Amino acid sequence: NPEFELQSAPKIGRESAYRFNTFVPANFHGSQKANGTDYFFVKPKPNEIAFIAKAMWNDSTNTFVMPVEQATSVPVKLRGSFKVNFKMLADDIDTSLIDGQRYRFLALMRHETIQTNSMSQKQEIVAYPLSRMELLKEKDLAGDVNEDGVVNIADVTILISKILGDAPTPFNEIAADMNADGVYDVSDTTAIVNLILIQQATPQANNKQR
Repeated sequence: NPEFELQSAPKIGRESAYRFNTFVPANFHGSQKANGTDYFFVKPKPNEIAFIAKAMWNDSTNTFVMPVEQATSVPVKLRGSFKVNFKMLADDIDTSLIDGQRYRFLALMRHETIQTNSMSQKQEIVAYPLSRMELLKEKDLAGDVNEDGVVNIADVTILISKILGDAPTPFNEIAADMNADGVYDVSDTTAIVNLILIQQATPQANNKQR
């Protein structure tokens, strides 16, 4: 998520030229080191409207957190969590959330001062959802970029095409982002290749290969 300054707003009739940023919970924590690698995450700006993806609901803390990634040879454990406030949503929109499930939604980001105790305060970013909470289904199988139900070299090919700037379809954004860092790059292709090799070494997985 590189940071840019908007020099001019889209002209009337060209509103579609504007694209919202997409954040994952790790953005709310900021840049960090995981598995010996430095990861750069831009924090949401005050009053920014953006999509939030791969946000897993945690009932015990009433926050969204980074999901525990599955199927990667070396899972990347990134930190990040945030609170939500539903007061901007229409009353007829369902705001019930399921513990352990991942969601995607559009939200307004607000930087708010929170009273931690009688003597101190802290700043935190609170997300105000502006759309329905889209539940990410289990069809988002890690590595199954083309959504055909299996993970094979075709998924690697499609992901490389995406990285090179093409717009392949179908393209499952959740399944392609193997390390949940919000970008598609060589680390994701490597993780899918490793997953394929693991499957080929497992008889049960071999039966699912096409």
